Amino acid sequence: MTRPSDDRDLPGAGPQASFPSFRELPLLLNAEQAAQLLAISRAHLYELMRSGEIPIVRLGRSTRIPADALRDWVACRQQRWTGEPWTDV
Repeated sequence: MTRPSDDRDLPGAGPQASFPSFRELPLLLNAEQAAQLLAISRAHLYELMRSGEIPIVRLGRSTRIPADALRDWVACRQQRWTGEPWTDV
């Protein structure tokens, strides 16, 4: 039996997800979509949102994450692998 899809699912989401190109993402993502894209738990995403680390947009009672701001947030945190053990920056 398959799970019925809902509008919160990203195209291709699942264990072997094939995410759409960035241009195909909606302008604003809900927490579940953003967490899937970052491969983190929703709880961790909410911590990042509460701390102000991840930019958010409030629409009434809803909170959304701008897709382009999320991409920029990731780009600012990219590190090159040097062969050395990871350290906190």
